[in-house]
Amino acid sequence: MELRATSYGTDCYPRTRLETTLTKDDLNQFYLLNFRNGYQRYNCATNRRDETIYTYMGKLLPHYGNATFSGAGCLNPLCNDPDYETIGMGSRIFLGGTQGYVIGEGTQHEPEDGFGTLMVRGNAKKMSPEFLRGAAFKNYGTTLYVA
Repeated sequence: MELRATSYGTDCYPRTRLETTLTKDDLNQFYLLNFRNGYQRYNCATNRRDETIYTYMGKLLPHYGNATFSGAGCLNPLCNDPDYETIGMGSRIFLGGTQGYVIGEGTQHEPEDGFGTLMVRGNAKKMSPEFLRGAAFKNYGTTLYVA
């Protein structure tokens, strides 16, 4: 990663400019913290407008021309453990090609309505690009594919 920083500088910190390159090997610790991972259920997206729209769920064609959804179906561990009898804080998971952990409930967690999510953490220094990829959705922005 290229890092460029500028500052006004102070007596204690006189440097006003920094340009460098960092890799994960340059850092003592490097963790991926995902605040909303592993949806129990996820809504379907479609578009009733007259124009195409671009969302985090992908390109949606006008007049209900398509529908997109997200989920792992019968493989989804949250669907297979709806009462959280097995999955919880400290559960080991596969995250980005290495071992990760569930560290709590994710944002927008609503288990009483079947919309549970998990907050997860893993050592990014051990993760693999095969299972963790940056991406961009046209006219929406950047995102991250996490296995």
